[in-house]
Amino acid sequence: MVTDRILCVIVLCTGVLNTVISLWLTQSLPVNLPPMQPVTIAVTGCMLVVQALAMLRRRTQPVRMFWLALCCEVFIVITPVMQVPPTSAGQGLALLFLAYALVRYSQHPVRHLIPGIIIVSIVYAMPAMVVPVLRINTPILALASLVTALLTLGGGALTGFIVLSNQRLQDAQRQMILAEERTRIARELHDTTAHHLSSIAIQTTAARAMLDTDPAAARSHLEGVSASISAALADVRATVSTLRNYTAAEVDNAPQPTLDNVPELIEHCRELGMDIRVQGSGLSEGLTTVEQRCAYRILQEALTNARKHAPGATVEVTLYDAGLKVHTRGSFTAKPLGRGGTGMRERAAQCGAELLNGPAEHGWLVALKWKETRDSPVDC
Repeated sequence: MVTDRILCVIVLCTGVLNTVISLWLTQSLPVNLPPMQPVTIAVTGCMLVVQALAMLRRRTQPVRMFWLALCCEVFIVITPVMQVPPTSAGQGLALLFLAYALVRYSQHPVRHLIPGIIIVSIVYAMPAMVVPVLRINTPILALASLVTALLTLGGGALTGFIVLSNQRLQDAQRQMILAEERTRIARELHDTTAHHLSSIAIQTTAARAMLDTDPAAARSHLEGVSASISAALADVRATVSTLRNYTAAEVDNAPQPTLDNVPELIEHCRELGMDIRVQGSGLSEGLTTVEQRCAYRILQEALTNARKHAPGATVEVTLYDAGLKVHTRGSFTAKPLGRGGTGMRERAAQCGAELLNGPAEHGWLVALKWKETRDSPVDC
């Protein structure tokens, strides 16, 4: 990658600069130091090149490159060329970058970092212990070497941990968004298909019962089955369209239920034989599109549950400004709570509304109530 190549050049250039400065310092000290041999300079140069090249493999082989650079660091520090403690950025820069890569791209960085810090602390203290003119108090030398090692390896490792934690947080957020989207799509598919499939089952049963006695009525029921299938396909297609990238015009043309579709929904349920009584002043005209779809889907699910679990029961639907109520007066033959109930609770919560879904006097009650002060609802 381009970043690795840039790091390679930076490490090599700073390493060469550090060597030149160290050579100049050793010549400037007012003491007689051993002469600098060309072979020593050559070995140091080779080690710097190896450290620089290690940047190119720091992502794919972080552990090997870390220890390779650390070995090169040992050779660089203990050579007679480096007769002062290596405090400049040349050699330490390579270890800093590789400590970062060790944390980012390896599974167990700590087991390599701790021995690496110990080795670097010892190696950085060697020049001052070997060269007489540079003799320093042992505790001070040990502390200085440890601090240098911690700044070099610890700084790179800490940066790697911060970046890695941020990346994991972003991944977790993306997974949460995907999970919420899958839940929303599953809820939408359940609400649409459950209503239409139950309608198809009732109409098919009625058509089969009237096929011999009343062919015209049977034909009417079969036409209703065809219409329900078409409506189900349209709803499924609209839901699945959220998984694709559509143009603005296509999104606007996608069918989304609103308050205008409520009378059609109730009439359709009556055609299936349900006894529905509507009362109240109607839902508020100030509801947003998202809130209207939420109210429609909850009403649709409540009517579907009433048709499935309490066939023949009277259903009282109350629509008013603050919300809606669906009171099924009958005995439920099965538990109405399930995926549909969970979907209704999720829709109400996401739109900032309160939902009651449970047993009531002589039947079952589903009540949706908008809060007096509603926040901007999310897509539900």
